[in-house]
Amino acid sequence: MCASGCDGSGDGSGDGGGDASDGWSSTPFLATWDGVKFNLENDFLFGKPNTNRASTFDLAQKMYESNVNRGDKYIIQNTIKKRDGKFIFQIKEIEPEVSYIDHFSISYFKHQKTKSPIVTSDHESILFFEKNRMAENQPKQQIIFNKKENISKEMQSRLVSIFNNQKYDRKMFLQEMQPNEIIEIEATGLEESQDVYLILESKFRDWTLGELLKEKNRITSGFYFLNLKNFLDSPRQLIRSFSLILVFLLSYIGFGVNRNFEQKNESILSKAFDLQTVYADVPAKSLKISYLQDASYQHIDVIEPRYYQSSTQAIKIPKEAIKNSSVSLRIYSTKKHHVTCAAVITAKNLEEAVTEKLKLVKAYHRRLGKDFTEILSKKNNEYMETWPGDIVDVEFEAPQEEIANELSLVLQADGFYSCPSKKITAENGDWVSRLDKESLSFLKELEAANQGRVKNSRLLVKS
Repeated sequence: MCASGCDGSGDGSGDGGGDASDGWSSTPFLATWDGVKFNLENDFLFGKPNTNRASTFDLAQKMYESNVNRGDKYIIQNTIKKRDGKFIFQIKEIEPEVSYIDHFSISYFKHQKTKSPIVTSDHESILFFEKNRMAENQPKQQIIFNKKENISKEMQSRLVSIFNNQKYDRKMFLQEMQPNEIIEIEATGLEESQDVYLILESKFRDWTLGELLKEKNRITSGFYFLNLKNFLDSPRQLIRSFSLILVFLLSYIGFGVNRNFEQKNESILSKAFDLQTVYADVPAKSLKISYLQDASYQHIDVIEPRYYQSSTQAIKIPKEAIKNSSVSLRIYSTKKHHVTCAAVITAKNLEEAVTEKLKLVKAYHRRLGKDFTEILSKKNNEYMETWPGDIVDVEFEAPQEEIANELSLVLQADGFYSCPSKKITAENGDWVSRLDKESLSFLKELEAANQGRVKNSRLLVKS
C-alpha cells in the first residue's frame, strides 16, 4: 500500500540466491454473496514470480506488459449462494492504491470429497492431494521455530485439518513470525520416486496506514508524524526521523525545499482511524522459502501472504534439494506474518484440476457508471481502473451443479497496481467515508493488530 503522490520502487533483495520484491504490497479485495449480504473473501491480483506493482502507472504498466509474470490463482473459501441463477461478487478497492485489472474470471472444477485441492505456489495449477493417504504421505520431520521451539505436532495437526477442509479458527495453533524469524524443517525418509511439497498456510502482512516509500537516491521532502515506539526502538528510524525533521525545518526557513508533497490520503486515513502515526518504512513483505545445500541456503520461492483469511499453497521442492533421502528447508520472515501450517508431504502422480470458465455477464463500475465485461473477459492489455473506495459489481452465469464439497470456484486475475497520482487523489476526495462497515472495521483491526493493540482478534481467527 502507498499513499497518494508517493515515489517508490522495488529492489530485489535475495535470500540464498533468490529475489524478493521490495516494497509495499496491497491489492484489491473480492467480496462474495452468501444469500443475504456481501462478505470479504481475500485480496487478489498477486503474480508470480513477482506481483506487478510500482510507484507510478507508467512503470507498473511496463513491468506488467513485459509478460514476465503469471497472474493470480486463488480457490474461493467463503460459502457462495446463487442469485437469479448467477454468482455475484464485488471488487472493492479499500486501500490507497489504484488497480489496473486486465482480466478477471471465475472458473469451477469438480473433485471427489476424498481429495483436497491446493494451488501450487507458482499459480500454475491446482493439485489434488489424497486425504486418506495423509498418514503414509507424511515423512518423519522436525519443525523448529527460531532454533529452539519444536512446533512439529501443531503444524502436522493443522496439515491434517487442512486436508479435511477445516478452516482455521481460534482453537488452532498460530505461529506469529516477526521480522528475521525462521521456521526450519528437517524431513527424512524421502523416496526418489516421490515428489516432495511444502504445504504452507499463511495470512497477514505487516501493515501500517499510509505507508510511504521513496525511490532510491531521491529525497522526498515533507514532514511526517513520528511513531514514538519506532523512534525509540530503532536506530535506523531514529536517523530517518531526525532527517525528516531537518528537511521540515529547512523548508520553513527558506532554503527552497519543497514541502508541498501530497499528503491528502494520509490525512484522510489518519483522521478516519484516529491515528497519530501515518508514516512507515516497510521493506519487502514475504515469506522466503529456501533449502540447505553445502552450508548455504538456496532459493525456492517467495510467498506473499494474503490479508483477510489464510490461504494454502503447495510449494514443490526441487529434486536437487533432497540429499540422502532427506531435505532441510527454511522459511524466513521479512516482516510480521502468521503461519498456521508449514509441513512437508510426499506425493506421486498427482492429478491436476480441470477448470471450466464461467461466463462473465456483468462488471459494472459504480463510480464510472460503465460496464467492463468485454475488457475483463480476456487478457488484452486493456484495463479497468479502480480508485480507493471504488466498488465494481460482477456477475457470472452459475453452473447447473449445486455448490457442494465436490465443486469449487477459483478466481484468476491479471493486472497491476500503483500509487494514486496527485490528480487522482484530488478528484477522489474523502474515499474512506465511502467504505462499507466491514471494510472499515477490517482496516481498523489490521492496523490495531499491527501495532500490537489487539490480541486474539477477528483478524487472527477469520480463516
